[in-house]
Amino acid sequence: MSDKKIVVSFASKGRENYNKAQLGLIKSCVNAGWDGDYLIRSYDGYCDNYLGVDIKLGSYPITEKHGLCPNHAEIPWGFKPDIILEAIEKGNYNQIIWCDSTVRMIKNPQPLLDYAKEHGVCAFDNCGHPLKFWISDVALEHLHITEQELEDNNIQQIMACCVIFDVGTMKGKAIFEEWAALSKDGACFQIYGSQREGFKAHRSDQAVLSGILWKYKVPLMPYGKLVYPPHDSNFEYGEDIYFVNKGVN
Repeated sequence: MSDKKIVVSFASKGRENYNKAQLGLIKSCVNAGWDGDYLIRSYDGYCDNYLGVDIKLGSYPITEKHGLCPNHAEIPWGFKPDIILEAIEKGNYNQIIWCDSTVRMIKNPQPLLDYAKEHGVCAFDNCGHPLKFWISDVALEHLHITEQELEDNNIQQIMACCVIFDVGTMKGKAIFEEWAALSKDGACFQIYGSQREGFKAHRSDQAVLSGILWKYKVPLMPYGKLVYPPHDSNFEYGEDIYFVNKGVN
């Protein structure tokens, strides 16, 4: 069976105008020669088609099994697994690239899709931000990861602004399903805390997926394939850049 690949994203005005940023994401994919499909949603966008790409306006992601996704306040970032599930269930896509609206595609990510096919998921190392400082105690409990394991294994945190799943693989499917289930458990995506020394904040979807990837022994793609400015111009981490998180601009 040939791979069906898709870029998925969701935006709303929020703290900043993420709808405007989403148009930048679409433009970057077109310019990079993306040859897959799109599932682009916006809750309150002002454009339903941009550069030939449809933008589904007016609702949070809807899935056949789970209905309307609760709003952002109820399940922070719960729209991520929901919109991916929509692509799987309605479009039968097996290779799914989640992109925040602020992400820009620099070049065709086929090598990263191949990496996801090998490992189930392609996620990027959030260097300098180890998971122990960014995950709640309750999320650790639900993930069945002990604080000792967290410390001893120096578990790394990912950057959840761009993640590639290959749910056509057994590992990728299992990882996605666990992540999606934990988004609905009333705990893991909620902003709980920890008294752990050095703890800063719980990063909900990002922290939970980081823990799952560690459990499944998925090697992270090094920072440099996905970067933040100014590393897209000073090339401190190399010039082989596929994605940049440019922010709202």
